[in-house]
Amino acid sequence: MVSLLLAVRRNLKNLVRILKNETLRALLFMLIIIIISGVIFFMNTEGMRFTEALYTSVVILLPTSIEVNYTPANGFSEMFMLLYLLSGIGLMLTLLLGGVAQLIKKEKLDQEND
Repeated sequence: MVSLLLAVRRNLKNLVRILKNETLRALLFMLIIIIISGVIFFMNTEGMRFTEALYTSVVILLPTSIEVNYTPANGFSEMFMLLYLLSGIGLMLTLLLGGVAQLIKKEKLDQEND
């Protein structure tokens, strides 16, 4: 339980650092807009509940091995998913890599100051 609390604390600190960076803040905002569009799409087109739609929208964009078991039902759904994945995965990876780069930069600055 303590390790979970420490991880949450560390992640919140990292989120604050990301929000201080103007570029990363813009990327995060765009990613949130893409996730919201995915939620709206899954709720309206695929008939999912809000929680299912949110889960599916986020998990599809994360670079993990979690299986979503979603197959587009028609041509419109296929085109939406193509655009959703191309834009969302690119933003997600850019945000993750940008956050990591910022942390590495901060660590180097901290080491130089010591």
